[in-house]
Amino acid sequence: DSAWLDVENVVHVHVTDTRWAMGCGTRKTDFDVLESFKGAESGSSMRLRHGTNGASCGVQFEEGEEYLLFTDGEEIDLCSAVALGGDDTDAMLAAVRRSL
Repeated sequence: DSAWLDVENVVHVHVTDTRWAMGCGTRKTDFDVLESFKGAESGSSMRLRHGTNGASCGVQFEEGEEYLLFTDGEEIDLCSAVALGGDDTDAMLAAVRRSL
């Protein structure tokens, strides 16, 4: 089995909005689910809370960009989930599709 099977959501997403949330260094980011491999349905939307400080496993999302997310629940950080963007997204999407 692939390690990604242990998470709630494995989704290819597009960032539609990201904004500061209440709390120090916390943001809320909205995503459209372009393709779902597990969890959230393709065509749906999801919102995740996340820190932004790399020292505390924070992650930055850029509006308009696409990512491959491996996440549980409504929060994401780089210590407990994975968010891949840019060239990494295409390579990982191909690997996930091959593993199905």
